[in-house]
Amino acid sequence: MLLPPKVLGPINQLATSVTVLGAVDGATVQLLVNGAAAGVPVVATGLSTAVGLGATVLQPGQQIAATQSKGGETSVPSPFPETVSAAPSATTGLPAVVFLTGLHPCIDWVWMGGTIPGAKVVVQRAGQTVGSAGAGGANVSVPIHFPTPASAGDVLEAFQTFTPAGGAPIQGPTVPSLPLVAAPPREPPAPTVQPPLECDMAVLVSGLNEGASMIVKHNADELAGYPFVGTPVWAELVKPARGADQIAAKQKTEQCGGSSSGFSPAVGVNPAPKLPTPVILGPICPNAPQPASRRHRHRLR
Repeated sequence: MLLPPKVLGPINQLATSVTVLGAVDGATVQLLVNGAAAGVPVVATGLSTAVGLGATVLQPGQQIAATQSKGGETSVPSPFPETVSAAPSATTGLPAVVFLTGLHPCIDWVWMGGTIPGAKVVVQRAGQTVGSAGAGGANVSVPIHFPTPASAGDVLEAFQTFTPAGGAPIQGPTVPSLPLVAAPPREPPAPTVQPPLECDMAVLVSGLNEGASMIVKHNADELAGYPFVGTPVWAELVKPARGADQIAAKQKTEQCGGSSSGFSPAVGVNPAPKLPTPVILGPICPNAPQPASRRHRHRLR
């Protein structure tokens, strides 16, 4: 039995995508707005899945839930849907952001939660901005650069700002982080890559240091810039994985100049599972319409 996934809030009417948690790998995630299907269904990979809203424009008060489907089975909708809030205004203000990752002097990235779609998240140290990023949903990865070396015990601060159409900028409360802990070793170990299936567009990489940057090597192509934010990373590929491909990864921290001595051992690509042949259940009653597989083949996906 498939359990219902959870929709991650907050969600406001400016959202262009919704983050869903708890869907199993390979399941198709469908958003529901007031019980009706909406957005663009997405196949789940990893711990969270971003589902685009497509042409759907949210309105305050709507209820957002989701289902997941796999192997001919569909879960019930999320039992605790998220309610769409109005776009921020000077009256409502902005919520406080939350530091979602551990912090140390060598971090290249910080994962921030509690963000509003369309808001700018700013991270500071001693009153000086060390990173910023635009949020498209309830969380965002912020690239960090310390102009001078950071030390264990330093405290970061963060807030979000938003400018309504035709209005003045709104700033949320400034939130301090926990003190930075001691930096990890300057030469981190090579991460581990899980072999993908043929045609996969992402690979699962684990064994990374908190806040590190990751480089994935797909045959001769090196794909850089993946943030690691405390969980295994689904690193997206530029092209689908194929049978003879070799994929490896390494991690580094730009802040401290540390890098794994080399790429992880390369892994190959596993064959994709074969889809079963569909079967039409019978018997079909006399004078019944022809099965959809004969009359409307062009509509089947």
